[in-house]
Amino acid sequence: MRRKPVVPALAAYTAILGRMTFWVAGRKVPVLLSVLLLAVSASAADKEEEDTAYNLYKVRCALCHYVERPEVKFGPSLKDLFKRENLSNGKPVNEQNVSEWIANGSAKMPGFRYTLNQKEIQLIVSYVKGDLGKPSSR
Repeated sequence: MRRKPVVPALAAYTAILGRMTFWVAGRKVPVLLSVLLLAVSASAADKEEEDTAYNLYKVRCALCHYVERPEVKFGPSLKDLFKRENLSNGKPVNEQNVSEWIANGSAKMPGFRYTLNQKEIQLIVSYVKGDLGKPSSR
């Protein structure tokens, strides 16, 4: 026997959702399950992007720059870079200028425009900026 819902409006809502389905991979999937699948998929994509950004930083930047400490390594620390007013070349700190610096390099830093694509450079910028979480399993 079916139990009566505590909130009558909830009964109407679940009755409507129960009839709403989408086709996913040739199967009928209820709306709530579809939303859950999309959320899990987005979460996995975000985690993958965070891991990729971290790995790019680790392989391309960490040899010369700290991102978690203010000390100078071989190059200046990248900690709180986006809280600074200007880069050392005098240009304002923003995503465009930092991306260009990574791509073109400087007298003391190699440019990465031939070894990193624009998406990879943007992932590094997002990582340094703090837009992406740091992987916890490292």
